[in-house]
Amino acid sequence: MDWEKLFARHILRRGYDYFLAGKVSLLSEGDDQIIARVVGSDEYDVRVDFDEMGDVIEMECDCPHALSGHHCKHMAAVLYEYYQDRENFKYHPDTKTGNDRSSEDPDNLVDRVDQMILRKFVNELIKHDTVIKDKFHNFIYGGIAHRSLSSYKSEFISIVDVHAGMAGFIDYREADEFVLEVLGFIDNNIAMLVEIRDYSQAFKLIELIIKETRHLEIDDSDGGTYKICEKCRHYLDEIVAVCDLKLKKEIYDWVKIGVNHDNYDLPDDFFDKMLLGDFDEPEFQNERLELVKEKLNQATRVYEQETWPLAYYQDKWALSYLELLERSRVSSPKFEEVYRKYWNIVAVRQFYVDKCIEKNDYAKAIEILHESQEIDHDSRHLVASYSVQLKDLYRKSGDKNNYISQLWQLALNDEPGNLDLYQELKSQYDHQEWTRLRDRILLGLPRHINIAPLLNEDKLYGRLMGYVYERPGLSLVFEYEQVLKPEYSRQILNKYALELDNMAQVSSNRGRYREMVTLLVKMKKFQGGEDLVNSIVSRWREDYRRRRAMMEELNQVFK
Repeated sequence: MDWEKLFARHILRRGYDYFLAGKVSLLSEGDDQIIARVVGSDEYDVRVDFDEMGDVIEMECDCPHALSGHHCKHMAAVLYEYYQDRENFKYHPDTKTGNDRSSEDPDNLVDRVDQMILRKFVNELIKHDTVIKDKFHNFIYGGIAHRSLSSYKSEFISIVDVHAGMAGFIDYREADEFVLEVLGFIDNNIAMLVEIRDYSQAFKLIELIIKETRHLEIDDSDGGTYKICEKCRHYLDEIVAVCDLKLKKEIYDWVKIGVNHDNYDLPDDFFDKMLLGDFDEPEFQNERLELVKEKLNQATRVYEQETWPLAYYQDKWALSYLELLERSRVSSPKFEEVYRKYWNIVAVRQFYVDKCIEKNDYAKAIEILHESQEIDHDSRHLVASYSVQLKDLYRKSGDKNNYISQLWQLALNDEPGNLDLYQELKSQYDHQEWTRLRDRILLGLPRHINIAPLLNEDKLYGRLMGYVYERPGLSLVFEYEQVLKPEYSRQILNKYALELDNMAQVSSNRGRYREMVTLLVKMKKFQGGEDLVNSIVSRWREDYRRRRAMMEELNQVFK
């Protein structure tokens, strides 16, 4: 078909897929022009003009790829649809334009086609598509047709080109489909190479995909490149588990380079996880241990003035170093030496605490946690986490006095307003004692701490109603209305009225007015609510009569 020369091969392939899936509807058809609609990631309108000889002279589509000056897959799909009866394609009579043919039984479809037409069709496919050509070779002759790495690269780049615009950027409309196509490319090709034990070529292909993925210009808001990299890592894990030592050394060197370079364009820990998880043979142990140690020392040097990177990178590499030492079965003195050298790192002390707990050495663990509270006294989050661990250790060791003391410390200072801790502390006292003690918390917490859950826990509904009324906004009203309404319906009604008046003072949009009307309708269901709502609406009609949208929406209150 001469018109196919107007398209790149990969565009033709995607257009043919759309055609087979029945995504094309011909809207109008004439000798010199056809107009069609194609449903892809969105709906796109296509126009094709012909000369007197029936050759294509001009095409238009409103998709991003076409608008950037290219012939797109939607145009190709329309032409396949248009020419299906003009190129000796023999479809079943009940196959109508635009119907979905993807569910048709392949055996029946092939059986209905004339053998000469089928031969011509196969020849066209393998002439223009090296992937299908390879699959055909494998099916007919057995074995695997050899493909060069450049062939794989061309196929991968063609997938990118299909979905990228003129600027080479894959936008959010194309990103999902692009990622699915790449994942299919990985599964089809790498799985085949692994199956025939061509691990070296499989690794080179993964290396190529990772390299190309790193340079993609893509709207990655849905984490598409993460999925691609994780799929590659899955196959890499398979390869490393079964390949010979020579190839494993090659893969290790590649991973080592990745670990030693910034990889902000790859998912976090892509190379690090492989380094730590896939190379446990004696040939790699010492070098890997030294590499991780250097990354740890580097983290302490480079990020010593920056709080967040300091915590993240030091914890990450310190924990990795300690875990590798443990797997290497180093002596206790060696561990003690490492602990002393990196004692200021949170993960090191936490690792030590965990090991003490494993050995039931609670006293030592408690000692370290108290020391950690002193070291990290500027971090409320860390101090609170140490307090929780101390509380649990006191409970496990049977030290009830310190256990309860630590609970009070948490409830009043380290985790104020935490309902679980409040309930745990409450369970240590009988009802009479707790009634006497709880106000230390309820009256002693800072004003910004939300104590509504605590008041609700103890069924102090009068105080809860007062607290809800005093707090700005309606979020607490929505949360506790069901428990408060039986006794305090009038107060809730007044709270709604107060907050609605505050909302009405600011001119807003129609959507906001509809929310206010919804609340007014809800208020009418309260006892005395009808009169209060009437009063509010009458006052608003006078005060805000110039707000047309608001006046129109208020009419809905009485329908």
